This record gives sequence, structure tokens and C-alpha cells, in this order.
Amino acid sequence: MVVVGSGNSGAQIAQELSRTHTVTVAQGRPQPALPQRLLGRDIFDWLSALGLLEVKAASPLGRALQRRDPVIGTNLRHLSRTRQLRLAPRIVGTAGRALITQDGGRLETESVLWATGFRPNYRWLAVDVLTDQGQPMHDGGVTRVPGVFFVGLPWQRTRNSALLGGVGQDAERLIDHHLSSPGPRRTP
Repeated sequence: MVVVGSGNSGAQIAQELSRTHTVTVAQGRPQPALPQRLLGRDIFDWLSALGLLEVKAASPLGRALQRRDPVIGTNLRHLSRTRQLRLAPRIVGTAGRALITQDGGRLETESVLWATGFRPNYRWLAVDVLTDQGQPMHDGGVTRVPGVFFVGLPWQRTRNSALLGGVGQDAERLIDHHLSSPGPRRTP
């Protein structure tokens, strides 16, 4: 079995599957890994206590953190030494049932699980709130079109913006902004 992708989802899936199967994880560039627990506390407790979940996206530290988002709780390098798991380079093509890796290798497999993330598509929006590349133009979720907001985007305001524990803060800010803005409003 091959898992293509080594972000949080791919790593967690590979960890689970490696308990009962031999798994190969094809990864682009290795991502830093943080343990789920550190010194008896959940890593998110530490990140919160250190203020790292509230680092502003546009700050120098925020820009640096956005470049290499860590995998939390699953260390593939460690697993590759202790379980039925091996690491392979990025997949760049296929040949029949084989996957071709960046270094020219071939991975013969019956099963491939693609965990390569996603790219949102907002082009269906019929309002002028997107860049030429199709990304939302916003300031903390607020667009230039009254009443059109975004919430839950990665690094919308802070690292916490796309996490379940933090998206509510951004939503509250957007509601407050909307209610304090002049002009007509429709309420449900």
C-alpha cells in the first residue's frame, strides 16, 4: 500500500495502516514534526501558552511559520524505524500499476491512497472578491464587498484561524464587524 502525501492526514493514515499493513509513504519534502504531547501536556496547550496560535499572519514570525507547517503527533521518520513503514520520494508519474518517484524509482502497488491536500476553488463566487489566481482578497476575512466574508482560511488572521479551536474567534470578529458596519443588513 502506498500513501501519497505526508502532511497531517497522510501521516496519520499511514500510522494507522502500518499497524496491520506494510505501507510506503511518498513525500515531497519532509515536514517538521511535533509530538502530540510534550512534558505531560498536549502540544496545542504549549502552542497556546507560548502565543504561537495567535501570531499574526502578516508578522515576520507568522510568515516564517507559514512556510513549514509541522505535522503534529506523527513522526514518519520515527515510524519508518519502528513499524512496517518506509519512506519514498515524491510521485511524479505512473506506468501501468507502478508509481514513478522523483528519483526514477518504481513503486509497484495494488493500493494507492492520495492524501495530497486540496486547493479550494472559489471561482463560482459571482462577486469581485478574488485575485487573478482565484484566491480570496480579504483583510482578516473582510472583503471589499459589503456582507461578503471568509472564515476558516489557513492563516486568515493567525495560525489558529483554520483550527477548530480558533475559527470561532475569527467568526466573532466578523460578526462584530458586520454588525458595526453602516448600511442595510439582513438577519436570518
